[in-house]
Amino acid sequence: MVVAEPQLREILPVFIKKENQLLISFLPRDFSFVMGDNLGRIFHLFLEYGIKVNLVEASAVSIDVCVDNEKAKVENLLAFLKDEYSAVYNEDVEILTIRHYDSGAVQRITTGREIFLEQRTRSTVRYVVRKA
Repeated sequence: MVVAEPQLREILPVFIKKENQLLISFLPRDFSFVMGDNLGRIFHLFLEYGIKVNLVEASAVSIDVCVDNEKAKVENLLAFLKDEYSAVYNEDVEILTIRHYDSGAVQRITTGREIFLEQRTRSTVRYVVRKA
């Protein structure tokens, strides 16, 4: 019987870039939690205003979303929510995603860029960045 070690295939990083994005940060004015009904309401309003959400980072008291840069739609939504939420946004950002990342791949895409947000899992890393 011949037993051989399985051959390991090197998995190369896969890069995905989504340009022309807005990063919006919401904070409830009454300092309530964002989770639950508040979060559901915000997502319903994005749908109602025709704004595509490409990335979400939620904590107990704030939510950050990255959306396609449709500034008129976003400003209408922010005007509607102004009494309930404090909101700020960053223009001219992009989402950079690396599937099967390694430190070299991360270094390559983050060098010379301002990082606004980072998300990591075992196999994927995502950044919202702007050229510095």
